[in-house]
Amino acid sequence: MLAAAAEDPLATLALVVDAADEASARIAVQEHFGVGPVEAQAVLDMQFRRANRHGRAAIARDRDEHAAILSESAPARRAARGGHGPLRRPCRVVRRQRDAPRPR
Repeated sequence: MLAAAAEDPLATLALVVDAADEASARIAVQEHFGVGPVEAQAVLDMQFRRANRHGRAAIARDRDEHAAILSESAPARRAARGGHGPLRRPCRVVRRQRDAPRPR
């Protein structure tokens, strides 16, 4: 979605410039790209300084990496992370007593 908006930044910017306010800009982006409100907001939040060739290539590369990650099954992702959610290993939370000195 962001890659599509970055590929034609002038048309994307024209949608925003022609809109009366942010809500109508979001609707225009939704209709133009055929996306939902979250994706349209991502386009509106997009930083157009990233619209140069290098930035567009980075956006496309990020999109491809995220698509590959999302295409994996959840059990495979958990196994790749070590089976402990987003952490590689389980951690233990240790509470420090209120009057105890801070470790250095």
